Amino acid sequence: MRSDSKPRTSSGSRRAGRTWCKWASRSRSLHHKIFDLGAFTVLPGNHQIVFSRHLHLAGGDDTKAKLLAHHGAGLIEPQGRECLPNPEFLAWHRAEVFKEPARE
Repeated sequence: MRSDSKPRTSSGSRRAGRTWCKWASRSRSLHHKIFDLGAFTVLPGNHQIVFSRHLHLAGGDDTKAKLLAHHGAGLIEPQGRECLPNPEFLAWHRAEVFKEPARE
């Protein structure tokens, strides 16, 4: 698929093939890693991004500031509701993986 044939939003802007979150796709693997480590979670229901107070990154203050700028933001909703994260899985992640306490 050519890069100019990517799906576009109703406003005409390009959208990544997988609409996981508002963050740049070039750092997607970092987000997957820190999600798996419990540095942030996504709340069931409103899909709000919540970071742990225990967030520590080797990348330094700049990386941390860029991540924390998304604290409290919501995920980009997929075109089909069937593609939303399963609320049971998000609740499990919050209870079993996320490093409490959450930032305010």
